[in-house]
Amino acid sequence: WIKAHWMNMHQREIDWRPPLEAFAPLVGAPFAFILHGGEQAQHSEWTFIGADPAETVEWADGVTMLSGQPCAQSPFEALARLHKSRAPAQSSVCDAPFFSGLFGYAGYECARIFEPGVARFPSPYELPDLAFGAYDAVAAFHRTRRRAWLVGRSAAAVTRLAERLE
Repeated sequence: WIKAHWMNMHQREIDWRPPLEAFAPLVGAPFAFILHGGEQAQHSEWTFIGADPAETVEWADGVTMLSGQPCAQSPFEALARLHKSRAPAQSSVCDAPFFSGLFGYAGYECARIFEPGVARFPSPYELPDLAFGAYDAVAAFHRTRRRAWLVGRSAAAVTRLAERLE
């Protein structure tokens, strides 16, 4: 039996603005993301924005990097360890389904981890095959209610994101 230790979040409501507009200052910033379902998608009330992850996991050319340093683990082992080290988060004000955590992508090239004999085709992009960040704060936009919050694991993380979005 494992008892979950929940982390209380630091949160503050911010003035509403369209999420795509709010993301504009972060365009091109490393590890900045916007998770936006589009205006026409069904059941996509929420948009999330994050930047400046506390830690990162990347995998490229067969090398796992943990926050910019080589790591002997596979990228999935590094992700599992990072995920396990972070306490689950909960919020009492904002009912968004995401407050902080891991966000990123794993490309098709990651199949080589499980099946080393798979031929590697060069990607047309200069990106790692896998990249995830551990985010300590996100901006959560409820598009149908036209309300927005900054929610984070610390007041400092919330303040950093607020400064980036201004």
